[in-house]
Amino acid sequence: MIEDNELPTRIFFDTNVIQNILEYDLFNEELEDVRLQTVKDPRKREDIIALRSIYIANRGGNLAFIISGRVFQELSASQRSDLSNWGFEFLDYSNYFFEYEDKGIRERFGLALLKPKDRILLIDAINMNCNVFLTMDYRTIWKHKKNIKKIAILRPIELWQLLEAMGA
Repeated sequence: MIEDNELPTRIFFDTNVIQNILEYDLFNEELEDVRLQTVKDPRKREDIIALRSIYIANRGGNLAFIISGRVFQELSASQRSDLSNWGFEFLDYSNYFFEYEDKGIRERFGLALLKPKDRILLIDAINMNCNVFLTMDYRTIWKHKKNIKKIAILRPIELWQLLEAMGA
């Protein structure tokens, strides 16, 4: 969870966040804004713009962007080689953050309401000591965020607003 005036340091990327980063080439600083105008859903558009802003603001490396092996499995199942290649590099970096596994974590932190796939990713994020779970899944994880303890569930635009407010 994020304490008052505490800058989040470990950001766990949900699979859909990685898919959008690659689909819209968000780590390309020369990305044309015209391409973003093709996104019809206003909520998704603001999240995509926020993801790009977070990446650019983090050039100094204060935030650790993390995935788990389970996110990598979901990326690999997509049959897109760019997703699995990028996911593999990301996973290699993320493995430095994995610390423990606790079988009782589901009940203690309010994860029982979630679908099994979502619950597993959140347990991974908690086990990697992430303080933010970043998602663009507006129907499941984000919808239940008030019931989840131990980790903040945020959309990219919410994380960006938090980082801006803290001067990051």
